[in-house]
Amino acid sequence: LFVNMDDCIGCLQCERACPVQCITIDTLKALPDDVEETSTGHKKRLHVTLFDIDMAKCCYCDLCTFPCPTECIYMTPSFEDSTGERYDLVYHFSQLSPEQSAALAEKARQFDAAEEAKKAARTKAAATA
Repeated sequence: LFVNMDDCIGCLQCERACPVQCITIDTLKALPDDVEETSTGHKKRLHVTLFDIDMAKCCYCDLCTFPCPTECIYMTPSFEDSTGERYDLVYHFSQLSPEQSAALAEKARQFDAAEEAKKAARTKAAATA
């Protein structure tokens, strides 16, 4: 399996379709000014902070590739990836470092707090009017 992270929108469809739960995905909501577009024209409304596939568990059934709306996860002809350690069979596809993920989470938290403050101010203004 291979994942083109430039096209991944973090929809979790491949994770849900996996019969052995070897795919792990974590996402963060993207702010309105951070929304990007994939090569297929889909909006990336989520930042994918974690995208791991444990190849030791994978049964290579190809079920995860079909529900992907952007076709970013696909099977490759490479099949000889033997290693001496099991941990080396966990492939990390996410391009964000933990520091970048933490910064995005903090930025999202601040944005949500500002939105809540605006909502509270509108509610208060409507109540006084």
